[in-house]
Amino acid sequence: MAAVQAFTPLADIKPFKTPWKIQVKIVHSWTQYTQFTGETVEMVLADTAGTLIHATVKKPQVSKLQRLIVSGEWRIIEHFTLTKSTGKYRATKHGFKMSMMEKTVISRTPAVSDDIYLDLANFPDILNEAGLSENILIDVLGQVVSFNEMKIHDVNNKITKRLECELRDTNDERLKCTLWGRFVEAMYNACQNAGTERVICLLRLAKINSFKGERAVSNSFDMSLLEINANYPAVLEFVANLPPDVVPLTIEDSKAKQVNAEQRKKDYYDRFPRKTISGLFCFSETGKCNIICTIMNIDTDYSWYFFSCLKCTKTAYKIPKVENEIVKKGKKEMFWCPTCKEDTPKVIPRYLLNVGVMDNTGDTKCLIFDKSAQEIIGVSAADLLEGKWDEVSTVWLGNESDNLDTVEDSDQQTDQRNDLSIDQEGLALTNSSETTDPLGPTSSTPSSKRSMDAVSEDIEGQGSTTKKACVSSILGDIEKEEIEGGKN
Repeated sequence: MAAVQAFTPLADIKPFKTPWKIQVKIVHSWTQYTQFTGETVEMVLADTAGTLIHATVKKPQVSKLQRLIVSGEWRIIEHFTLTKSTGKYRATKHGFKMSMMEKTVISRTPAVSDDIYLDLANFPDILNEAGLSENILIDVLGQVVSFNEMKIHDVNNKITKRLECELRDTNDERLKCTLWGRFVEAMYNACQNAGTERVICLLRLAKINSFKGERAVSNSFDMSLLEINANYPAVLEFVANLPPDVVPLTIEDSKAKQVNAEQRKKDYYDRFPRKTISGLFCFSETGKCNIICTIMNIDTDYSWYFFSCLKCTKTAYKIPKVENEIVKKGKKEMFWCPTCKEDTPKVIPRYLLNVGVMDNTGDTKCLIFDKSAQEIIGVSAADLLEGKWDEVSTVWLGNESDNLDTVEDSDQQTDQRNDLSIDQEGLALTNSSETTDPLGPTSSTPSSKRSMDAVSEDIEGQGSTTKKACVSSILGDIEKEEIEGGKN
C-alpha cells in the first residue's frame, strides 16, 4: 500500500519541482484582467501555520478550476509551479508566487481552522519611511475618526469616486486612508449612518502610498477587500483595546472649511473697490470691482449652460449626429474637446448665465459662470438637466450665425452699454475689456446687436434693419416709369 503524501508547509515549497501537495484556506479571491495575460483568477492562500502565498489560475485553466475556488473554504492543491515574486503590489511577503498548470488538481477538504489569517501592519511601521516596503500589500485595521465628502475623478477615462478618511489604532496613532471606486459607497454610507457608534475598518491587501514625505494607505484596485464592523475575534479584540475616550465621527469638509471659505471670499471682495453700474462706464481700462445689484432677468436668447470636459475641465462641443445614421441602443453622445484634441463622452454640463442686472443708477448685463450660478440657483446644472442634454441643440461648434436654426431679435430693448462677467472666485462683477467708450452700445447680447438708429427705424415703420432708404435718383426713375406706363 502506497504511503500517503504529507502536506508541505507553504514556507518550505521551492521552485525546483512541481509535484507539491498543500492544504490551504482560500483567504481571498478576485478576477483580474491584464493586456498580457488576459483574464485570470487570483487568490491569497494560507496554511495552518499562517503563511500566506499569492496564487494565479491562468485563462486556460479557469474553466476547469474556477468552480472549486470559493473564498473561506479549505482545499488540497497538488501539482503547481512556483516563480519569483517581484514587482509592485505583491499580495504577500512570500518569496514565490504559485501558478496552476494543466496537471493541477484541486480537491475539497473539511475545514481545519476558522482563522481568517490576518497579517496586520502597525501604524508606526506604515508611517515610517524606513519601515514597510511600498511594494508589498498589507492588512490594515483601524477606527474611522473622520472622513471627507465624496469626490469624482476621471481616472484613465473612467469616472471614479474617491473618499479620504482618517484611522486610529489602539495607541491613538493616526493614519490617512484613501478609498477608490466601489469601496467608496460602502464606507461613506457606513460613516453617514453610524450616529454615535464606532466605525471599524478592516482593509485587506492595502497599498502604502507616499506623497511629499507623508505616508498613507489606499485600496489596491479590486485586489483589496474592505470589511466594516466585522465580527472576527481579531477585530473584537482591537475594539476592546481602543482608548476609552469617545471620539465623535466628524466630516472634515463641513463647518471649519466652510468658515474658511467664507473668510477667503470676503478677503477676495475687499481687494476691489465698490462701484455703481453707472460708475462702471467711467472706466477707461480693464479692471475689477464690486457692485451690489438686483437680477432682473436671464437672457434666454443664449444657452444657459455649456459642456466641460472631465479630463481637462475645458469647454467641449457636442458632435452633431450624422443624417440617417443608425444609432445603436445605449450609445453615448460624443463631444469634441479642442484642448485634449479627442472625442470623448466624459463631459459635464456647467452654468453660463447671461443675466440682466440693475441698481439705482442704471442697468447692464453680466455673465455668471458655473460656481457662482450654482450658489444662486442652489443646484448644479447636471441635476437641473436630469440627464436631458438635448435641451439646447441649435448651437454646436463655433459662433457663426449659420449654425443657428433661426436668428431673432430680442424682445427686450434695454439700454445695454456694457457686458460684465462674474469672476470664478466669487460674485464679483468684472468690467468687460471691450467697453472703453462709455457711450458706445457695445453689448454682445442679441438685444443689442442692432444700433440705436436701427431701433428708431423699426419704430418709424421700417420692417427690417437691412432696408436702405431710396435715393432721389432712383425715386425719379420710378415716377417716370409710372407716368409712361399710364400713357400707354
